[in-house]
Amino acid sequence: MDIAYEYLRRALSKVKDRPEMAGWWRSEKAGERNERRTIYRRPDADFDL
Repeated sequence: MDIAYEYLRRALSKVKDRPEMAGWWRSEKAGERNERRTIYRRPDADFDL
């Protein structure tokens, strides 16, 4: 496994519970065994240029 992948996986799992990260991720059920997966995304912008 790539070291960069492992570093990013650990870093994201630690910061996702911080209030500053609200809106940057969601958790959803996946698969037949109701496993949970985390989907990271850019939050909706509250401004328009």
